[in-house]
Amino acid sequence: WNAWMFPYIKLGGEDVTANTYEEGLPYVLEVLLGIPVDDISCQFLAERNLEKYSIPHAEMREYIHKLFQIEIRECPDPLPRDEFELNHRKYKWMSFEAMREDKDIWAMNGDVISWVEEQLCRYTKEEN
Repeated sequence: WNAWMFPYIKLGGEDVTANTYEEGLPYVLEVLLGIPVDDISCQFLAERNLEKYSIPHAEMREYIHKLFQIEIRECPDPLPRDEFELNHRKYKWMSFEAMREDKDIWAMNGDVISWVEEQLCRYTKEEN
């Protein structure tokens, strides 16, 4: 893809076998981040199905996006800064503004970034 994306977690198969994402995500995050599963909880926020053109695959594909709020009760100290690698995956902290300004990220996933930001704003308003 040659662009930063939101973390992709697939349940079932090699990653984790679970009936629900709420059940399985803490186990995946435990493996990826080295945080004990008892310190992780997740809450489903939103879902959508989207058919869009996949640039690297050169075809239309269906994507199912699920958005969760993850709570980590005891974070590792210190938290990784900027770019970092965990379990052979590269990560980078980015703001929505930085993602919008990156032309490659925006070209491939501007619709996803906008949707996630919209859902987080909606969820924040509902909580207040």
